[in-house]
Parts: sequence; structure tokens; C-alpha cells
Amino acid sequence: MPALLCGIILILLLSGAAIAYFVWRIVVRHLDERKTRQRLLLLNYLSRLKVIVDCLLQKVDSLDQESKYSGVALTKEQSNQMAEACCHLVALGDAVSTMELSLHEDKLSTVRSKLLLSLEQAGKVSHDLRLIQPLSSSTTEIKPKNLRQTELEDSL
Repeated sequence: MPALLCGIILILLLSGAAIAYFVWRIVVRHLDERKTRQRLLLLNYLSRLKVIVDCLLQKVDSLDQESKYSGVALTKEQSNQMAEACCHLVALGDAVSTMELSLHEDKLSTVRSKLLLSLEQAGKVSHDLRLIQPLSSSTTEIKPKNLRQTELEDSL
């Protein structure tokens, strides 16, 4: 009788251990898949940030070229804003390469937090660049006519 009881207890322990192992494997697989999805999403967001930084650099370059060759110089305040925007863009470029390195080292939470800060900084730079408008573009801006005005002029 005690041998039978010991056998039943042994079978229950082994089946419990087998169930625990299979549950553990399912959880580990789920966590690995989740980490892979997060890594791919962060890589996607990082590539989008690169495009945003490139566009902002092009905008700074076009504003700089426009101010140099239009004959109308930027004001001191606009020049300071442009210099500050350039410094922020350089910092964004450095942050992108740091985030890529952290992503390869599986530091996903670090990449996520730096990505959020970088996107906030890119938004600020974009806003600042919209405020910098050379005087030549504000004086040569052509406003489209109202459609009804054009129709009235054509009918006269």
C-alpha cells in the first residue's frame, strides 16, 4: 500500500513538473516574440526618425541658401534660431546612431525613451524652422485669387 501511494505521488509530481515546463516554454516563447515585435517596431520608428532628420536638414539648408542668395539677410534673432536648430539637428543625428547601437545591444527600453525624446526635439526644431522665414519669402508671397473674383473679372 505505501509503495502504491509513493508511486501515485511520484506520477503526480512528474506530471506537475511536465506541465510547469510546458507552461514555462510557452511563456518564454511569447516573451521572445514580443521582444522581436518591439525591436522591429523600434527599428521602423528609428528609420522614420532618420527621414525626419534628413528633411529638417534639407529645410535648414534651403532656408540658409535662400537667405544667402535672395539678397535679404536673416535678422539676428532668425540667425540665432537657425544656429540653435542646427545644434539640435546635430544632437538628433548623434542620438539616432546611439539608438541604433542600443537597439543592437537589446536595450529596448533605452531606445524607446531616447526615441520619444528625439521625436519631441524634432517637433520643436520643425516648429522653430517654420518660424524662421526670410524676409524675401514674406514679401514675394503671392496669394491666389478667390474663384468668384476670377469669374466676375472674366464675365466683365
